[in-house]
Amino acid sequence: MARKAQTRSRAGGKSPSPVVTLPPATDAKTQRKLRKLVELELARAEGREPPAPRPFRFRFHLVPLCWLAAGLAGLTAHGGWMTVICGMIATAVTVATTRERGQFTRRYNQGQAAWSSAWFQAFAWWGSGWWTAVYLAGWLIPACLWWENYRWRGPKPDPAKPDTTIEDTWRKLCLKRKWVADLGEPSDLGNGARQWPITCDGIDTHMTMITDQPVAVAAAFRKSIVSCYTEPDSLADDETRGFLTILPRGSLTEPRLWDYQGVDPATGLALVGRFPDGLPVRERIFKPGRGGGIKHTIIAGCDGSGKTSLIDMGLCISAASPMIAPVILDPQEGQALPAWRDVVPYAAGVEECMTFLRGLHAAMYDRSRELASLTWTAHRCVSQDGTDCLPGRKGCKRLKGFGFYDYEMIKAARAEQGLGPLPIIEITIDEAAVLLAMQGAPALLLDIAKLGRKVGFRLRLALQVPSISEMHKGELRSILNGGNVFCFRTGDKVTNGMANIPANPHQLPKFFPNGKATEGLGFAAVADVNPRPSVTMRTDYLPVDDLYDYAEEAQITGPDEDVATRLSATVAAVATALQSQADKAASLELVKANVKIVLAGVPMTAGQVISATTDPVGMVGLAIEELTEAGLIREDEATGLLSMEV
Repeated sequence: MARKAQTRSRAGGKSPSPVVTLPPATDAKTQRKLRKLVELELARAEGREPPAPRPFRFRFHLVPLCWLAAGLAGLTAHGGWMTVICGMIATAVTVATTRERGQFTRRYNQGQAAWSSAWFQAFAWWGSGWWTAVYLAGWLIPACLWWENYRWRGPKPDPAKPDTTIEDTWRKLCLKRKWVADLGEPSDLGNGARQWPITCDGIDTHMTMITDQPVAVAAAFRKSIVSCYTEPDSLADDETRGFLTILPRGSLTEPRLWDYQGVDPATGLALVGRFPDGLPVRERIFKPGRGGGIKHTIIAGCDGSGKTSLIDMGLCISAASPMIAPVILDPQEGQALPAWRDVVPYAAGVEECMTFLRGLHAAMYDRSRELASLTWTAHRCVSQDGTDCLPGRKGCKRLKGFGFYDYEMIKAARAEQGLGPLPIIEITIDEAAVLLAMQGAPALLLDIAKLGRKVGFRLRLALQVPSISEMHKGELRSILNGGNVFCFRTGDKVTNGMANIPANPHQLPKFFPNGKATEGLGFAAVADVNPRPSVTMRTDYLPVDDLYDYAEEAQITGPDEDVATRLSATVAAVATALQSQADKAASLELVKANVKIVLAGVPMTAGQVISATTDPVGMVGLAIEELTEAGLIREDEATGLLSMEV
């Protein structure tokens, strides 16, 4: 027998143990023989007892045949009393040797022994005959029972795993988390998606307690937070109802292309993405009708999370909407949104951004004065034809002044005077924290955020962390959070609280299971009927090459003549002032004097003071600070208005 042996030393000085490598065998039978020989040699070399041979597998199946053979032997024997004595001895030996065996084996062997011994006598005296069939029948019945008991059944199957249903898993999860909440009957959402209604008891558990644990819920069902999530029922009138949704994996893995549609003028909504179950994510640009107005947008998230892609798509939506005139302020010297630099009003660099911001701020107040004096026809009926009206409310009435912004209504009112429409001035600022760090920028943006709703000036700000230290105005953040909020993956656990998002964006993965980045994956708290801020969503996108082509070919609405004129005048005035100050080296004292002159009339906000002067924004802001510290001007905490100290 060919073999190769190696030795290895053992700890403690024990003798080396041989390691044997078996040669390859041509079949399993030869391999088993070789293994037995090796085991015997190893046992002999180590001085231990060789392994006991394995008994014949089918030895138990021979027992009935042995009793049949014994009966046939009795049939052929003619020994008289000697046969009878041998049968009795065989019976006694069988009883003695099977006393310790199991119940079935003991009874079978003893019964067969007694049966055979009794028939030995008949066979010894009378030989064979019809009674032989009786003997064989008596032998065959217990023999069949024996074979059934010891028949070959093969290996035992693996134990069946318990059938754990969604409801069972939910009950275990609730027991672990100490929730008191039940699942209702599921509904089919299509494409393998299912949704269960959740009902909490309201005392021990409410829906916020469940939605605050998205990872625990998803892990319980062996899913990710993208394909398994809970959410409150936005249409319910209490906090005890919600939904559990379980979707097939990968519903948001592949991004969706933008549909080339702009803002819906009837609703003021724009499609920007989708939820995992396919429902739309819509950004509210404006609310139409009396009492309506525009809505601002703030976008937060770390590098590579999808902020710029959402801004580009938002600009595409604005370009496809005739009622929106986009303006871009890029403190990153034109690098943030290069596809739009030559097609829309674009300020590159911090100084140019501040100049544009000052001009837009002044234009907003110009438009506010115009809308306050604009006359229009108010329809006092439900329908304009006067057929559906309340008693005493028929007819129309001429009113003066718009206390709200509605593009179509203002367009109709100005058309009566031969004037053009007033589009929404949409101010987009990427990397807004850089611009907000400039002296005077927070004050200007705060005024636009406060008053822009009624005059059609809309802000879209993007920054990584919307903290007060980055935005410099807590009030500015509060106003923006009241509009549309998009929060992508974050690098900390507190950004969602700053953006008023109940979910946890820091738990979002960086990559999908297919290895692609999760760009555009986040949460949205939008001013829609069903915002679903606790459910993950993914924004749509437009490829970069198509983005450049679309920006060049789109028929983009520009600012109205009044805004464009004010913006150009501000740019020219600032340039003149900078040149003048460079020639005469204007001092901070001169700027302070100009601020005093401006405030000598009526109280103004800091933004209005900046717009009313032609001095550099930074110097005006510094002058306001020093005059306030010196007690020469004061700020009303309730209104934010600055005035000269009497």
